[in-house]
Amino acid sequence: MTRPPVSRALPAFFCLLAALAAACDRPKSKVERVPESGEAGTILKVAASDEAYAAFLKIVDDYSSRRHVHFEVSQVQPGSIVDLVGTKTVHIGVVTRRPDRDERSQGLDYVPFADDGVAFYASSDTMVSSLSSTQIRRILSGAITNWKEVGGADKHIHVICRPSYSPVSVAVGASLYGGNFPPTKAAVILETSDSAYQALKSVASCLAVVPMSRTIVEQFPANALTVDGMPPLQSNVPFAKYPARLEHGILFPKNAPKAVAEFAGYLVSLEGIHKLASMGLVPSSGNQPKAPCHCRAIDRAFAPGRDAKIAGALTIGVVPELGAIEQERRYYGICKRIAEEMGVKTYLKHLETYGQVVREFADGRIDAAFVGSLVYGRLHDQLGVTPIARPESNGTSWYRGLVVVRADREIRRFSELRGRSFAYVPSTSAGELFALTLTAAAGSAPERYFSRLQKVASHSDAVRLVDNGDVDAAAVKDLVLNRMFAASPGLKSRLRILETSPFFPENALVVDRQFDEAKRRRLIGVLLSCDREPAGKAALAAMGADRFVATTHEDYATMYSMARSVAYDFRK
Repeated sequence: MTRPPVSRALPAFFCLLAALAAACDRPKSKVERVPESGEAGTILKVAASDEAYAAFLKIVDDYSSRRHVHFEVSQVQPGSIVDLVGTKTVHIGVVTRRPDRDERSQGLDYVPFADDGVAFYASSDTMVSSLSSTQIRRILSGAITNWKEVGGADKHIHVICRPSYSPVSVAVGASLYGGNFPPTKAAVILETSDSAYQALKSVASCLAVVPMSRTIVEQFPANALTVDGMPPLQSNVPFAKYPARLEHGILFPKNAPKAVAEFAGYLVSLEGIHKLASMGLVPSSGNQPKAPCHCRAIDRAFAPGRDAKIAGALTIGVVPELGAIEQERRYYGICKRIAEEMGVKTYLKHLETYGQVVREFADGRIDAAFVGSLVYGRLHDQLGVTPIARPESNGTSWYRGLVVVRADREIRRFSELRGRSFAYVPSTSAGELFALTLTAAAGSAPERYFSRLQKVASHSDAVRLVDNGDVDAAAVKDLVLNRMFAASPGLKSRLRILETSPFFPENALVVDRQFDEAKRRRLIGVLLSCDREPAGKAALAAMGADRFVATTHEDYATMYSMARSVAYDFRK
C-alpha cells in the first residue's frame, strides 16, 4: 500500500502515526491458538479479516472453553480469504462483507452471524458531536480542513482512515458515495482497525473511521458522532445503517467437517446471540425468534417474552446528559427489564436536546422519559406529566449543580467570572437554573454578566469546553462530572469547583398523564423491585445505581423555590 509522502522533518502528529503504523500494521502471519479447556479434540483452522479478528477470538474462546475444539485463528488480508477456504488451506474464513456470486459459486457456504456499524469518531478536543454526511464527505475530500468550519474548535483536522480495499472503506464508499471510497487528501492510511483504535486514543484533533462494536464495549477519549441526526447506536446498524454497515459471516466448504457445521449453528443459536450482543455486535438470529432472547432487537426495541400478559408498546425517551453511546449503556438494561416484566415492547428513544422532551410528550411520540428536575417542571406545568421513580446510588438520589473553572486560572470566586465566557446546558437545573440564581444574586442577568454565553447539548460537552480552555467556566451536573473524573483521573486535578447548588432529584422516570393506571402501578413495581434479583441488579449497575426509590411531585420543592426566586417561566 503506498502511503502519502511525508516530509523529512516529521511533525509530532506524523511521528506518532508512523510509530502506530510500525507497531500495528504488520499482518499477523503467526497463527494464534485459542486454548482449550479439557481433552484434546478437533482442530479448526480459521482465516479472519482484520475487522473481525479481535471479536472472533473472543467468540471461539467462549465456544472452545466448553467443547473439545481447538481454533487456530490467523489474521489475513480480506482479499485472500476466499482462496484460502476454497483451497481448503483453512476450514473457516471470517469476512466482514457479503461474498459476491462468483465467490460463493466456488462450492462454499456462507452464514452471516452479526452486523456491525462503521462509526465516525472525533477526538474530544474538537468539540464536535455531530456532522452531516455532506460535511464528512467534504472533510474526507480535503475541502474542509479545520474543525471550526463545522462548528468546532479552531484546529486542523487530522483524518485517520483505512485503505480503500478494506471492508470499512468499501462500506463507507457504498453508503456515503454510492460507489468507491474516494482518495482522501492529507490523511494517514492505517492498515488495521487496531491501529486506527490506537490512534483514536492518542492523536489530537482527529477524525477516525472505525468499526462500531469495539467502541460499544470500550471507553475511548473521543466523541462518537451523530451523522445526519442519527446517533451511533447498535440499534441503528442493521436497517438505518449508521452510517455504513459491516456484515460478519463465515465461509466454509460444503463438505466441511461436522465440527464446522456445529460451530455455524452455535453462531445463530440463542447462546451465540447472547455472546455476540455482549461484544457490541448486533446478532443475526437465524431461525431463532427474538422474543425469548431479550437482546437488543433490530427494530430499536426490547421485545417481551412469549408469555407476555400485557400487550402494547412503551416508548421511553432519554435526555442527552452524556453522549448517545453512554446513554445507551446506562438505560438499555432497565428498558430490557421493563419489556420482560411488563410484556410490552419497549423502545428507547435518544433525544438530541432537553427541550425536545417537551415536544415529544406533547405530540404523543413518547410515553415516558428519564429527565432532570427543570425539564420535569416544564413537563408537569405544561402537560401534567408526573414522576414515578428515580435511581439511588450510595444512599443518595439527588444531584447538585457545580460551577467549574480550570485550576490553573486565577479564578477563585464567582464574582471573578463577570465579563468572562460561560457554558451551560439549557433546560437543566444544574446548568441553566443554577446560573440564573447566581447572576440574579449579583444583580444581573446571565447575558449581561458574562461576555459570552455558550449553550451546549450535554454537561460532558460543557466540562470539555472548560478543560480545553474554550470557555472560562461552566455550570455542570456533579454526577456527570464524577463519572468523567472516574473515566479520566487527570481531569480532576485540572478543574476547580467555585460554586455548589442545593440538591435536586436525580433524573426520574416520568410518565404521561394519560398513561394507563394499571400499567403505571405495574411499572412502579418493576422499578422498585430491581434490587431484589440478579437481572434487575445488573440493570441498576449499568446506570451506576443501587436501587430505584419512589418519587413524587413534592420532591421538587427546592427546584420550584429556586425557579420562583428568578421568575422562571415553566410554560415557555
